[in-house]
Amino acid sequence: MRFYRYIKEAEFSADRDENFFMFMHINGPHSYGDRNDPGSWGFHYDEVSGQMRYGGDMYDIIHACFEMLNLYFNKMKEIGVYDNSTIIILGDHGLRWRYPETTALLIKPKGSTGALTLDTTTSLSNKYFTSSILEAAGLPNGEFGVSHFDIIDGAAPASPKRIIYVKGLNSTTPNGRVYGDYGVWEIVGDANAKESWTFVPRDPLDFFP
Repeated sequence: MRFYRYIKEAEFSADRDENFFMFMHINGPHSYGDRNDPGSWGFHYDEVSGQMRYGGDMYDIIHACFEMLNLYFNKMKEIGVYDNSTIIILGDHGLRWRYPETTALLIKPKGSTGALTLDTTTSLSNKYFTSSILEAAGLPNGEFGVSHFDIIDGAAPASPKRIIYVKGLNSTTPNGRVYGDYGVWEIVGDANAKESWTFVPRDPLDFFP
């Protein structure tokens, strides 16, 4: 909420000639509640007023986070830096101690005026992020391995099988819940196609030794 208010009220400027790097961590659906209860956790984007409001479930918060990003991108367009900027959006982590690098990805290379590209067919993940931002800045990146762009452009092979989401999550906090069975989702092919997903059960001790 504070971040949204800040970027809505801030004046953006493009008065630097050198390259500029910014990293933002949006703390989204970690705590959530009920949109109809403004006193509960979470927040949502009110379509009528164009404002963020307190109270919201997980999907409300995810939607609101993308509205924040859209506002930020529109400010970039207003000052003429959007087209020549590289934008990479990642989930901050998978299951932290086991699959920290496999998360969703949206990317827009510099020089592109189009929309963000959603990756649904490759194994792009956080582990390529460092190499990618160095390459985007025109700096040597070889020692950090392949970049997102190497895979997108076909210069490096993409794994046909991706282990993306851990379904079973557990918490010992008072508000903790158990979500489904323990295991992983394997995705082969287009992630938008339901038939590409297979749930593979795993022993809970694999995740909570």
